[in-house]
Amino acid sequence: MTVEAPEGITRTPTYTRFGVSDEEMLRQAEDFGPDVLGISTMFTVYSGDPHRTTKVIKDRHPLIKLTLMSPPIQPLLIEK
Repeated sequence: MTVEAPEGITRTPTYTRFGVSDEEMLRQAEDFGPDVLGISTMFTVYSGDPHRTTKVIKDRHPLIKLTLMSPPIQPLLIEK
């Protein structure tokens, strides 16, 4: 039996993403036109998402400054 994910949830066999799609995220950034954009995650298991999201945004909008926030990200930033 296949169950479709609710709106805002993307599922693959090994991954679940909560929130808007990349396309919607980029559209919102273009509509708002921020100088700085904050990205966060609440769960360590999803700590790779902000890094992937950063790449998606920077590829399209290289001049937007990004800041990563939340406890799971801090150890990753300290190491780099």
